[in-house]
Amino acid sequence: MAWWAKLALWGAAGGLVGYAVGRFWPAEDPGLDASGLIALLVATMYAVPGILVLVGCLVPRAGIALRMFADHEAWEDERAITLHSGIGCLLIAVFLMTLIAAHPLGLLTAEAAFALCLLTGAAAGWMTWRSWALMDELWRRVSAEATVVAFYLVLVPGLAWSLAAHLQLAAALAPLDWISLILAASLVASVIATARRGMLEDRI
Repeated sequence: MAWWAKLALWGAAGGLVGYAVGRFWPAEDPGLDASGLIALLVATMYAVPGILVLVGCLVPRAGIALRMFADHEAWEDERAITLHSGIGCLLIAVFLMTLIAAHPLGLLTAEAAFALCLLTGAAAGWMTWRSWALMDELWRRVSAEATVVAFYLVLVPGLAWSLAAHLQLAAALAPLDWISLILAASLVASVIATARRGMLEDRI
């Protein structure tokens, strides 16, 4: 199968899971509105690969079995940059979960959530910088391409939705929706940019 077909298959699987959650989520349950549920799904999108990457970096056999690394030599060479990326994903998941815990769930005060978000956001930024420092020229080009793709993945749906909201054809996106959109676009863009270089063809 071509990389785009495999990616579509994974996307369809995720869509089915999302539909099932939305369809069977108890109506009386805890106070997660649509924005919170979307943010939760985006947090999961970051948490799952983050956990897998962490396991693969700490256990060579697992990393090779998951096809994150070609062999033990590749594990030794690429472990550092991959580990920083995995930790960064987990920090972003915590960032989103903190926002959800504050609102709509009300489990944290706004002040505590703001401080924790600043902390996790700064830590994720540092992990990103460390990853960039460890990248070779190819990975830096992929990263630059992902940034451009992410820009358009945010611009097009965000602009279209804001246009509809301005004309009172739809409700405006909430701040949490924009955060979810930006983070989801960043993750999807990284996959697209990597796949365009043929670097996911044997690993999806």
